[in-house]
Amino acid sequence: MGLFNIAKRKPQLSKSEDALMDKMADLLFGGLDEMREQIDEAYKLFGHRYKLEQVANALTWMTMRFNRMDDKSAVAMVDEGQMCRPDNPFSKEDATRLYRYVVKKTFLKNNPNATDQVVESFYKSLGNNTDGDTTDVIPNAYGEYGFDVTNPIPTRGVPANEVYLKKLSLLSNEPFHWERIGSFSSPNIKKPIDGYEIITDDGERLCTLYISPYQSVISNTPPKGFYISKKHDG
Repeated sequence: MGLFNIAKRKPQLSKSEDALMDKMADLLFGGLDEMREQIDEAYKLFGHRYKLEQVANALTWMTMRFNRMDDKSAVAMVDEGQMCRPDNPFSKEDATRLYRYVVKKTFLKNNPNATDQVVESFYKSLGNNTDGDTTDVIPNAYGEYGFDVTNPIPTRGVPANEVYLKKLSLLSNEPFHWERIGSFSSPNIKKPIDGYEIITDDGERLCTLYISPYQSVISNTPPKGFYISKKHDG
């Protein structure tokens, strides 16, 4: 039973189900009333071309996926997400419209006074760029891959930096974590570059990795001394 179906039948729910319903609606939408309002808005967005229940279930599913996934790009949410669902009724164009609606509503939940321009900038920062490179190594890069700011690791959106870093393992198999140390620039890279300090769980600071999150792919090439761990694939 989808969240929308539960919402319709809320008067018949047990106390525990009622509490769970309120908690999920609050977490995903900011409350049950806001959830119902978004369902109605999304339904109207498509000119009633789909059933209300189809829109509601897709909206709640995509909102939940957006909150849960590190990769929040349209590729992850639409191409690898909604369009792969066995009961998907949407065209890719309409699924993308729903995704854009979810991005906007999620951002405005925490930034209610944001302008359309700020929302659009946030949308692009998720990896939705039309001019990003699609190769594992940026073509015009130079220097040591990952270690030099002039040769940063390409990823598809700022949140996808975590996707890439979680795929990495040291050749020594020593456990490690990372800390973002700031934003950098390079004369051969158009947009800001993120720096992450790699630290072993024993506290040894190993290196700094530079990542360019405004590309159109999440690289599968590891820097020297690392390998891509299969346990983190996908």
